[in-house]
Amino acid sequence: MNHDTALVIGGVGAVGSLFCRLLLKNYKHVVAMDLQYDEDSQIDGVVYVQGNANDTKPTDLLQKAKLILLAIPEAPAIEFIESFGRLLQPGQCLIDTLSVKSAVVEHLRKLNPGFEMLSINPMFGPDLGFQNQSVACVEVNAGPISQHFLSMIRDAGSTVVVVTAEEHDHYTAATQAATHAAILSFGMTLAKINYTSDAARPIWTPPHKTLLALLARILAADPEVYRDVQASNPFAKEARQAMTDSLVVLEQIVLSGRPEKFRELFELLKPVLGTSETELAALSEDIFNNI
Repeated sequence: MNHDTALVIGGVGAVGSLFCRLLLKNYKHVVAMDLQYDEDSQIDGVVYVQGNANDTKPTDLLQKAKLILLAIPEAPAIEFIESFGRLLQPGQCLIDTLSVKSAVVEHLRKLNPGFEMLSINPMFGPDLGFQNQSVACVEVNAGPISQHFLSMIRDAGSTVVVVTAEEHDHYTAATQAATHAAILSFGMTLAKINYTSDAARPIWTPPHKTLLALLARILAADPEVYRDVQASNPFAKEARQAMTDSLVVLEQIVLSGRPEKFRELFELLKPVLGTSETELAALSEDIFNNI
């Protein structure tokens, strides 16, 4: 190992593997550390090391790696930062990939280090790849290594959006927490009214089928990923409460028996789409024509 080395902790998981492939294009050595791995999960060119991010094994690896990327959940990531963060030196860069930024960025800033720090969140499932996607980025302590890393992401086809930690968590309370909660609530509603997909399939509508597809995508993933978005984001509870309140208001509008109330609702909602309304309507039509 040398200063052309990138270390990915949690490198066997979906997120870790995504970044191992990216780093292989730019680093001579890419090392993936994880608790378990097998030959089927290995990527050609990546060196695999079995170990826990918070045991003694990372110490030697950390001192030699130019870039260290954490592709692990929040609790072990923060534990790692507290245990090993002060071992890092100028000329190194520590990057996390957590979906909530307030807590991890606070812990990173407490280190007050000379090394570089970057906090990113790919706003897409790892299976989709970087092309035509976006990556949110909090520049905690920017420098040439972190800037080169961001250029790698851009070269892979993604847009990098620089935000503060608070802005990130505000935005993702809508784009992730509220979105996932709406889809999960949709599924819970179907379960509660004894819906069966096979029986209803002959009369699926395009919007219904689209929502079922989104539900299927979530249910095929690790539940912890989605639980973390709801439990860790400091603004997620507010978003879920707004969703609950909105259903109450919708019920009141329906029970009022006044058609003009529904027209008023539509006018109230149009500004949410802003200048993207026409574009989104066209996207919806395209989706419906292809399902």
